[in-house]
Amino acid sequence: AIRARWRGARWTPAFVVLAFVGANLDAFSAPIPYVNAGRVSPVHARLLHTDAIVAEFPFFAPDRVILNGAYMLDSTSHWRPMINGYSGLVPDSYVRLASSLVHFPDDSAIAALRGVGVTHVFVHDRALRDRTDGNTADAVRHAPDLRLLAVDGDVSLYELRRR
Repeated sequence: AIRARWRGARWTPAFVVLAFVGANLDAFSAPIPYVNAGRVSPVHARLLHTDAIVAEFPFFAPDRVILNGAYMLDSTSHWRPMINGYSGLVPDSYVRLASSLVHFPDDSAIAALRGVGVTHVFVHDRALRDRTDGNTADAVRHAPDLRLLAVDGDVSLYELRRR
């Protein structure tokens, strides 16, 4: 009897919409922050087929890891390990590293980079200036432990000099 009743039932558009919304309401989570995908600089491809370990600056605080999304897109040009992370998860090691890189490119930040095996650094000059100050961004160009390899617009690739 129940089967016969459902076989002949007419589904109104309002009922279908209400059922769809109700079924998906439980999975809804908002707000969802998005990062615009920009152009990937060809400088990133310079590390393809190398053994580089990469850091990108500015290095974002743990509560801002969503901003690493652009760096993840950049990494598809070289596929090298990147200390900025890939998943949006924030392990304790990221928190510790972020706090030691706050004053990049000072000696303690360079030592921290070396400590985790970083060999190459990408610096996004405009973003670094926006997040710090002009002096910090200018200091990168004069840091004795960084050797400039390439520039494309506001993206610069540096090699971390070996000691």
